Amino acid sequence: MAISLGKDCSLAFGGTAVPGVRDVTIDTQASTIEVEKYGDRVNYVYQTGYSFTITVETIDDTVADAAHTAQYSGAISLVTATGLPYGGLYFVVAGVSDAQPLDGVRVFSIELKQTLYGLRQETF
Repeated sequence: MAISLGKDCSLAFGGTAVPGVRDVTIDTQASTIEVEKYGDRVNYVYQTGYSFTITVETIDDTVADAAHTAQYSGAISLVTATGLPYGGLYFVVAGVSDAQPLDGVRVFSIELKQTLYGLRQETF
């Protein structure tokens, strides 16, 4: 059994390392359909797509500016991080938010998404 420490992870967005990362959340979801043939008691479950969502909190305003630019242009960026399959995936920037908590340090939250549908099509 191996233990992966969060402090040992690094994140690169668009080929540039993201400094000042406070928190990274990687969420994976699969879309499925269930099919039951007429007269059959067996349910078949097929994966039809998947989606990844990465939420990054950082205190670096230059990364937030780059994320804003990518969001408005619709650019696709390669994101590499520990926990992502294939060493990295291509994402679009879905949102950038700015919080100014009481301690005076601005925190930027960047949401990246990738979705792939149509993995399987069946005719019955």
